[in-house]
Order: sequence, then structure tokens, then C-alpha cells
Amino acid sequence: MSKEEQQQNYFELLPNEILINVLFRYFTGKQLLLVSRVCKRFHVCGNDNVLWKKVCVNTNLILETETTKSVGVYKELYVGHINNFFNPCRCLFCRFSLG
Repeated sequence: MSKEEQQQNYFELLPNEILINVLFRYFTGKQLLLVSRVCKRFHVCGNDNVLWKKVCVNTNLILETETTKSVGVYKELYVGHINNFFNPCRCLFCRFSLG
């Protein structure tokens, strides 16, 4: 076996769809947020709209029968839910100091 064959990274050969369906679909919303910061490829996979719709269904933010919305809507919905959970106060001070 040559040195090039030993250093072959088979993980990189997998299409993003395989990564999403085999690995990423088991992550919770918080885990998806974290894993999408690992590298550019994980960022792309971790921002998949179908994954985020599943997360929103599992956290009872939407119904499973809801029609699919545009890209990014489900992730924003989940992140907004988490932000409201940890910072329910919406006074002017909190909005400007905490985002």
C-alpha cells in the first residue's frame, strides 16, 4: 500500500447528502448549532433546511404536516425559541445589551 493510499481521507469522499442522512439527522438543535461551527463542510450540512424542520417538529415548534418554508426559516425559529427561553425579558435594556 502506497503512502498516498494510506493518507486517503475517505470521509471527504462522502457526499453531503450521505453525511446529513447518516450522521447529522441524529443531532439535537443544540448539537447542530455546535457541529456547524467545526468546519465549512459541517456548516453547510448543519444548515440543511430539512434537518432544522425535523428539529422544530421534535421541539413542538411546528407541526409535522406544515409545508416546507424557505431556507433558514426553521433554524431562525429554533434559535429564536432558545433565545426567548434563556432571556425571556424583552425590556429595552435586555434587548440592546444581550442582543
